[in-house]
Amino acid sequence: MTPDLLLNLQIIENYLEDDYNITYFSRWNDKQKLVSACVYYGQRELDETFVYVAEYSVFQQHPIHDSGICRIIVNAPEHSVLSSPSSRIEIDHVEHWEEVFEQVQVIFARHRSWSRELFRILEEGGGLYELLLSAQNYFGNPLYIHDENYTVLASSTWVVGMTPVIVDEEKGIRTFSFEKIQQLKSNPEYMETMTTHGTHFWMPSYANHRTIYANIWNRDHYCGRVLINELNNSLKPGVIPMLEYFTQFLVRVFEMDQAKSKNTLTFEHIIDRMISGETIEENLILTRLNLIGWKRTHRYVCFRIEHDQNSSTPISLPRISGTMNLILKKSFSVCREDGIFTVCNLTLSGYAEPDYRKKMQDLCATAHVVIGSSNEFSDFMLLREYSSLTFRALELGRASGKADSAYFRFSDYALDYILFHFTSDFKVSTVCSDAVIRLLRHDTEKQTDYIHTLKCYLENGCQQTAAADALFIHRSTLVYRLNKICQISGIDLDDPEKRLYLQISIRLLERG
Repeated sequence: MTPDLLLNLQIIENYLEDDYNITYFSRWNDKQKLVSACVYYGQRELDETFVYVAEYSVFQQHPIHDSGICRIIVNAPEHSVLSSPSSRIEIDHVEHWEEVFEQVQVIFARHRSWSRELFRILEEGGGLYELLLSAQNYFGNPLYIHDENYTVLASSTWVVGMTPVIVDEEKGIRTFSFEKIQQLKSNPEYMETMTTHGTHFWMPSYANHRTIYANIWNRDHYCGRVLINELNNSLKPGVIPMLEYFTQFLVRVFEMDQAKSKNTLTFEHIIDRMISGETIEENLILTRLNLIGWKRTHRYVCFRIEHDQNSSTPISLPRISGTMNLILKKSFSVCREDGIFTVCNLTLSGYAEPDYRKKMQDLCATAHVVIGSSNEFSDFMLLREYSSLTFRALELGRASGKADSAYFRFSDYALDYILFHFTSDFKVSTVCSDAVIRLLRHDTEKQTDYIHTLKCYLENGCQQTAAADALFIHRSTLVYRLNKICQISGIDLDDPEKRLYLQISIRLLERG
């Protein structure tokens, strides 16, 4: 059973030193035992699980003789000697000493909140990834876990400076390169770290930053390790007990994985089942969303990735799937036999449409794939519906014959889809405007091109000058043609609804 989270004075000192001038810090017998803070006013009954906070004058008037009591002394003079050796923090030049007490209370509250979150993740079926996301928010640095074979089991994110990984072509898993693994195995100092217990700092010769690691042991079996990279925030001594505490939750996951049924639902499985149209309890979906910090009402977009049929050297889909979270932040990918489905959280990633469009276009060029993109949506429960748009985008994009494009947005083909979807029960000529049919018949019999003239006129907003320029004819010639078009077909170009009907009819005839 994972114990409750307890603090020590070192952890508290690491937080206070950012806001206060700490003149003295003693960690004498500084066990990890603290559960809260208390104001000291000279009371006789003291609890070793509390840290006592007060001004120097209070401690001077009511000395504490029990060396097991932790204390924070505010506005203490330099080189003060109050008692026998004890664990204490001395702070000077604080106008209102009560603010120090309040700050310490906030530190305890933050840690209690994190501990509750970790327990909740386990209770609600979360795994390594959900735990790492929570830990990254706490530690402020990226983390990852690899197993004994150097396979990356989970990562909170991957940024420049972290150990490079490659993707297995067949399995789609991320792992260190063969060269990196051999480098590690040939390093005696590194191999010695694989036998350690607890948390340790590590500064390898091949890196430019420190890491802190903890090996994961399950019943004396080495399962791998969790690492924090010192890339965003400085790693202070108080991180050591916190990573040791966090590692206990990782061990629980490894223990549970051995006993879990193969039918256990991961978040990827939930996505796969949703886009397949299977019924999943809404509360389960929302619970799993909450575990990774996603909300039902966040903004999302979906992608469907398939091999380019014209490519002679396609990259395997599992490999592409395994690297999608490196290409798109805050995304999940599911690799299926015929393609990859990806959903990206736009709210958390901060992407605008041009951002993810550029990333997907680059992927098309480098991986020789074609991609269909859905419209954006703001209800995760509509994932199935919007995933279908990615299939339609690919279908319509390929049918369009655009040789210079491999990235197809549904929004670019939405009108075509709407038109053909609602005319699927009839022949195109049946639902088209009679006037357009008469024009088409006249063009065929007389070898004229009045349909094209009408289309260009409508597309230019019925602006005669713009339409004439587009047709490379004089404006008076356009006026003559429009008069002939009205005579032949009986078209009323002054009615906006009829103009729309004419445009739709021409569009249907072109695609029919």
